This record gives sequence, structure tokens and C-alpha cells, in this order.
Amino acid sequence: MIIDEELAQSAINNFLQRQINKKTEKEQKQLAKAREDNDYAKIHTLSEKIADIESKFQAEIWLDNAVNKMAKQQLSADNRTYR
Repeated sequence: MIIDEELAQSAINNFLQRQINKKTEKEQKQLAKAREDNDYAKIHTLSEKIADIESKFQAEIWLDNAVNKMAKQQLSADNRTYR
């Protein structure tokens, strides 16, 4: 089965968006409450936290981290094989 580049990018982007939604669900609820309460300090803090999580799941950053993690796992496995 051959997957074209556009389909692969779409799948990755959808996966990353689901991860962002999952990882920020609690903060999003807290942010909605803070906005209702006009709690500007909490709005600022939560917005920064959400932005930090979102940045970790930007495609280029996430892919770079995933590649490095897999490479380290492979090196570790190779080292165990050669001992």
C-alpha cells in the first residue's frame, strides 16, 4: 500500500491535533472558567501553558523529537544485542 505525501501529512496533523486536544483538555476547561470569572492572571497562566503544550505538538518539533527518541531506542537495543 502506497500512501501519498498529502495523506501522510493529513494523518500526522490530525494525530497531533488530537494529542493537543487531549493534553490541554483540563486547561481548556479551566481557561473557560477563568474567562467567565474575568480572572486575567489565571487566563494568562493557562494560555501560556496551553501554548507551551501546543508548541510541543507542532509537526516539525514533534517529528524531530520522535525521530531522536526512536534512534535512541534503536541504539539501546543494538547495544544490548552486541553485549
